[in-house]
Parts: sequence; C-alpha cells; structure tokens
Amino acid sequence: MSYIDDTGYHRTGKADRLASLQASVRAIFGANIDLGPDTPDGQLLDGFAGYIDEIDQLVEAAYNARSPSQATGAALSRLVRLNGVARKSEAFATAILTLTGTNGTFVPKGSLVASSVDGSVVFATDEDVTIAGSTAVSATAKVSGTLADTAIAAHTLTVVLTVISGWNSSDNADDATNGAPGETDAQLRTRRALSVAMPSQGIVDGLEAHLLQILDVQDAVVRENPEDTTQTLADGGTLAPHAIQVIVEGGADLDVAQAIYLRRASGCTMVGSQVVSVPNSQGVGLDVRFDRADHLPVYVVVHSASALATDVQDQIKAAIVALGNGALMLNGTPLPGSKIGRGVAVSDIYAAIMVLTVTALPGLIVAGIDLGTSPSPTGALISIAYNQIATWDSANVGFASP
Repeated sequence: MSYIDDTGYHRTGKADRLASLQASVRAIFGANIDLGPDTPDGQLLDGFAGYIDEIDQLVEAAYNARSPSQATGAALSRLVRLNGVARKSEAFATAILTLTGTNGTFVPKGSLVASSVDGSVVFATDEDVTIAGSTAVSATAKVSGTLADTAIAAHTLTVVLTVISGWNSSDNADDATNGAPGETDAQLRTRRALSVAMPSQGIVDGLEAHLLQILDVQDAVVRENPEDTTQTLADGGTLAPHAIQVIVEGGADLDVAQAIYLRRASGCTMVGSQVVSVPNSQGVGLDVRFDRADHLPVYVVVHSASALATDVQDQIKAAIVALGNGALMLNGTPLPGSKIGRGVAVSDIYAAIMVLTVTALPGLIVAGIDLGTSPSPTGALISIAYNQIATWDSANVGFASP
C-alpha cells in the first residue's frame, strides 16, 4: 500500500497493485484461477489496478505540490510567491516599423511583415494605421522567445507579407527589442533558491539576488571594492575605492536602476556607463550607474565524419543557440546558458550536440569542433572578460566535412 512517513510519500506501483489484487482473488477462488492478461478476469483486475494507480499518482502530485523542489506548473508558481518570486512569463519581440506607400492607404491591425534575413521571423502590426507619407506603427513578433539578433536588426523587417494595394514598403530604423522564453520549472526552482539571499545583509549577495528576479534579466554580477584605494579584483578588472559596479544582461534600465537604488550601501560610489535617475521618497532624483555586458559573438565550426543534410545542420544550429540562451534541457534540467564573465569551451558545444545524439540525431558523428570570436575559428576555448557575455546566432555556426 502507498503510505506517508517521516521520509515522504511512498507510492505503490501499478505492478504491485495488480499483484495484490490477484493474490486477493486467488485467496477467494483458489490458486488455480486463470488471471492471465488475455482472460476477462485478468483484464478486469488490470483495469482496477490502473484506476487505483491513477489515484495514487494524484495523491503523490498533491503531496509533492507542497514543496518547491518537487512542485510543478501552477502549484510551483503559487509556492514561490511565498519567497517574493513570480514566474517570468514568455515575452514577444517588438519593433517600430515605418510604412510607406500611397497617402490614405489603410493598413489594418495584424498586417504582417517578415525579416529579410529569416523569413520565418514574422511581425504583426499592433494597431490600425493610415499611411501619410512615412507612418510609424508598433509591431509584435508572432512567436514568443528570443529571436536571432541578425534577423531583427535595423533595416531587416522589410518583407511585406500582407498584400494591400497602396502599401509599398516597410522598414525598422532601429533593432527590434528581443523577446524571451517563458521560465521552465527547473529555471524557476533555481531562481527561487537564489532568492533566499535577497534579505541578506551582504550587499553583493542581496543585490545580485534582487537583480536576478527582474523580468528578462539573464544574468547579473556585482563587483565591490571596500578598500581605500583602487584595487585590481580577482576577475582582472580594476575598481575605484569604496565602489560597486553592477553589470547586467537583460531587463529594463529603470527596473535595474531601482533595484540598485534599493539595495546599494549608503554612500558607496556607483560605477557604470548607464545612468538612470531614480527619485527618492522626497521626489529628488538620484543618478544610478551600472553597466551593460559587452556582447562577444561566438563562431562555431562543427566537423562531421560526412556531409550533413540541411535539416540536420539546422537542428544542430538550433541546439547550439538554445544552449547559449539557457533554453536547452537535458533530463528536464536546463543546461547553463551564457553568463557574464564565463568562458566558452568546446565541451559546451558537445553538450548541446549530445542532447541531439541521444534524441533526434542518434547516428550523428562529430569529428571535432572549432571555436572563435570571428569567422573561420580554429580555437578550443574562448576567454570572456569580467564585463562580457557570449552571444549566439545560428548564422555564426558553420560545418565542415572531409
């Protein structure tokens, strides 16, 4: 029987349930009764065992839903709120399009424009507009998640898909604001565990934990120099006396600045090229400084034992980019994505390909991998400075074979 003790809930499996039912029937009708799976009696008992097993699973799920380490889905989302944490929802990329054509042409909400770099990247206009010379309109990607930077760069959203007489062209003067994938259960559990440092009296732990709760923040690093003189820190960079330097990837500027304002030590110097004014309780603005991580593009060449088909190459590219963006799962656990100051090694790329070799592409043979920060790479390791983060694009993944 299933039971609960001091070590947790112990569920009886369906096979054991079936064996118990069979033993009970044989005790009543005799040991010679045929309860094989092809008999009516055997099938009936198997059905009863299945129903009981479903109830056992429901009880187990209800029991596990009390713990953040085992709860899933909506139950986990509710539990983590006790730690002041909310699941990060999926986000869609957004852009400002400039439409041109015949004056008076009506372009309805939902009209479609695609990227000239990747035709599968499609944006829909957010409102009805009437063209008058050059008319600006906001647009949102049709698919959530992080899109390739090259596909949404300035002057790439130019392919008009919705045919409207009088609408001649579309363009985006600036890069689109990228989206973000929804947070998985495993990622949420990790962030909840980090959130317990938020009340910490230590400025570094408390501030880093607070920054990581901000929507769309991929990573954050807080560097501190408590000394009276400029110091060279362990990461190799220098920092002014009695100063902190916050380096962030992702998140809105104001949200980041407000987190720093709330968690910084009074009187410390804030270092950084980004300056955001945050008002205090009297309405007086304080200039909060921080830095954005410098993007370092990663180039990869995968050497295979034989030439790979285009669809196989596309799967490998997608897996490598997903790994870099922290969206690749292995046994239900997200593999580490790019982090500020964290280098990239060929073992990281092998980890992405390994997921494919045990699932989608079991026959794939990789003969070698080259890495670098420019086309035609030849290295095995990319060093990342304390203020840099590796960035990934499928266009930077190439292939070679004998």
